[in-house]
Amino acid sequence: MTFLDYLQTQNRCLNWRAREGYPPTERLLALVPAAKRGAWAVELGACRGMASARLAAKGYRVLGLELFYQLVREAVPGPRIGYVVADMHDAPCRDGGAVIVFADNVLEHAHDIRGILVEVARVLAPGGCLYGAIPLVARVWSECHLWSVNTPEELVALFQAIAPTLRLRTLELVEADEPQCLFVLENAA
Repeated sequence: MTFLDYLQTQNRCLNWRAREGYPPTERLLALVPAAKRGAWAVELGACRGMASARLAAKGYRVLGLELFYQLVREAVPGPRIGYVVADMHDAPCRDGGAVIVFADNVLEHAHDIRGILVEVARVLAPGGCLYGAIPLVARVWSECHLWSVNTPEELVALFQAIAPTLRLRTLELVEADEPQCLFVLENAA
């Protein structure tokens, strides 16, 4: 698959991402604590900024990364939110600059999950957390998912093999239109 093919495939998925009121997204946002003064959060695959706005409402200064320019143009504005057209594989963030990385239904779109997790570990401050959700089985919209896991245990094993400094804090299964695995990984570096 060429990069252009990849972009066209992902573009077909845009209307599905970041649905307001989607139970797994709501649960994942509920897991994120209120921010300490000046804390930064980075949202991977910010889409139209729905989660970025909710993170800002919790007190975070938010940088939303989105691959598609048209979504950045449509993103929810806010004084504590900035958006950048960027590939999550190469986040334009300083080392250790974020206490939260939020990745809701976006990691399964990564063409290099190993590279993404290394990048997340680089961006997270020590003790910072990755809050994420992925579908366990790509039954719907599977052309958009570049990799998948079938069980929560398989997901945990993948994370431990790739990024041993990211330690599991929370793992939940949420039933939705497709089963979602919600997780919180803490940067133990």
